[in-house]
Formats: sequence, C-alpha cells, structure tokens
Amino acid sequence: MKEASASLAVPASSAEGVAWPAVPHPAGATMLALQFQLGRSQWWTPDALRAQQFRQLRLLVEHAIL
Repeated sequence: MKEASASLAVPASSAEGVAWPAVPHPAGATMLALQFQLGRSQWWTPDALRAQQFRQLRLLVEHAIL
C-alpha cells in the first residue's frame, strides 16, 4: 500500500493505534475549535459580528472593574 503524500499534512494522533483521523492533544483540540468558530464567523453579518464583539467587551470590562 502506498504511503500518504507528505503534502496532505496529516497531523500525528494523540490516541495510540489511531492514525486517521488524527485525535488531537487537548491544546490542539482547542486550536481546532477556535479555527472552526472563526471560519464560521467570517460569514456573519456586520451586525452579528459587532454584537458578539460587544458581548466579549462587556465581559472584559466587568473583569477589569472587579
């Protein structure tokens, strides 16, 4: 059987005995979750994006004043 091409860039799996699909380490899973969310949110309307930005800003300001 022919090996997968290096150009496919399949990451190493953290689960023993699982080659593909790769099971990421916790830090890698976090990065994939962020990438997924940013990939989806790039298509939001300006109003929807602004609403989420202000939601996050509110949390930051509340943290800063406590």
